[in-house]
Amino acid sequence: MDKPVFLLGVGAQKAGTRFLYKALTASRRVRLSTPKEMHVLDAHFVPEHCGKFHERRKKALLDLMVGGHGVSSSKVVDRMRHVLMVHDLDFYLAYFRTLANGVDCTGEITPSYTFLQEEHFRAIRDLLADDFDVRVVFLMRDPLDRIFSAMRMDDRNTGREKNLSHQRFAREYADTKHEFRTRYDHVITRLERVFPAESIYYGFYEELFSPERFGEICRFLGVDVPEPEFSKRVNASPVQGRVAPDAWREAREYYDGVYAFCAERFGEERIASLWPGYRGMPAESAVP
Repeated sequence: MDKPVFLLGVGAQKAGTRFLYKALTASRRVRLSTPKEMHVLDAHFVPEHCGKFHERRKKALLDLMVGGHGVSSSKVVDRMRHVLMVHDLDFYLAYFRTLANGVDCTGEITPSYTFLQEEHFRAIRDLLADDFDVRVVFLMRDPLDRIFSAMRMDDRNTGREKNLSHQRFAREYADTKHEFRTRYDHVITRLERVFPAESIYYGFYEELFSPERFGEICRFLGVDVPEPEFSKRVNASPVQGRVAPDAWREAREYYDGVYAFCAERFGEERIASLWPGYRGMPAESAVP
């Protein structure tokens, strides 16, 4: 009997992962995690970078338990199980064994898994291999456009009115939280040292919203999913200002290795057509 597919979505942040999650879960034969971003494997393996996600979950659990009245015991148990997963990955495995019952595909999509190193991916593969056919999906977006979009999301989520993303861009484009999510060359190298090529799907945000590319992902995962509404963007962040040209050029030089790697790997013509940053031009959302 074939094993169910385990979708390990490793990112990238702001590259269409929310759209993909919502589209796939429209199928009754797909049962992905709730929430979309588990933040278990990153908090477990790289707490120095991603431990904040675990701390938030622990606080939420404590608030739920203390907050009292009207809270179902099952909700408390679910939250507690999630917290325990970070300390013992057997709870993580058991959770997905349950989700996989009666469906063709389970798994999760957590973009900060781009922080994981080769040895972490190897441990994850070994954890899941007996029960699942593990397939990795890694979506990418023009590196500088991705960073600017992530910074705008921070503006939106924090309600920031001063020191907005276009003003901070020059200072923050090389921050660890952005760089680890943008060094696609490093992520791809780590993945390919652990997973066979036929078990990895690489896609691009700029191509994702089409029947052809979405169909490719569905065939890769071996699932039949209703065609989503491609014109509807999910989790978009408003543009409140433009990045200074000098800051954009400086950041482009900083990430030149990523652009060059992707052009060599996926074809220069393709990358040049998809990513304005490859041609030395800012994305439309960043043009002053």
